[in-house]
Amino acid sequence: LTWQELLNNYPPRLAIILADLSFCESGFNENALNKKDLDGTASYGLMQFKPSTLLLYGRKYGILPDIEPAEIQNIIYDGELQLRIAAEMIKNEGHKEKWWLQQFPGCFLKYKNKWIKLGLI
Repeated sequence: LTWQELLNNYPPRLAIILADLSFCESGFNENALNKKDLDGTASYGLMQFKPSTLLLYGRKYGILPDIEPAEIQNIIYDGELQLRIAAEMIKNEGHKEKWWLQQFPGCFLKYKNKWIKLGLI
């Protein structure tokens, strides 16, 4: 599936946010690696997840209920998985500006006005 086809699986409001985040975070590149993110640690893949964040939210939303921390590196570059987890994060946490500034600070500041104008957040 292409990223466009994957995004078609989401409601339009969420698809726009996911597309903007994917472009901002990685240029739609599921193999992107940022060796030194703002906090000095590496971020991986389409949505630039850190292993601990992928594990935390994957478990929280029942997408990765049985995964062990050591297994995260084996799936960290799975773009479809990252989209699913990001979608759940946004649906459940996206109404809180503080959450956005913790999880996607640069991209949130870049797209915040657009998303507000479009009524997305």
